[in-house]
Amino acid sequence: MGDNFRRWAAEYIQLFPASERKLVLHSLLDGEARDIVQDEHVLEGGVPEDVFEGLRTCLTERIHPVRHQYRFQSRIQLSGERPTNFVRELRRLSEDAF
Repeated sequence: MGDNFRRWAAEYIQLFPASERKLVLHSLLDGEARDIVQDEHVLEGGVPEDVFEGLRTCLTERIHPVRHQYRFQSRIQLSGERPTNFVRELRRLSEDAF
């Protein structure tokens, strides 16, 4: 799954009843990520509404918003890259940039 927290929310977590979401989140984490989440007590007491912000904070490097915008504005279609993949990447970058 990587660090795509939006996909986690849309495709996995929100499809489960609230009582099972903590178990589902734990099943998506492994290795060092699981250890960090347990050490930071992100899922202590259930799955709060802002759980993905908590996961993002403890599992990813914080990048300045201007850097996100730069990545979006400087992204060009790579040689051999399919247009659909390029557009998908632009959408992902725009979610972080704006």
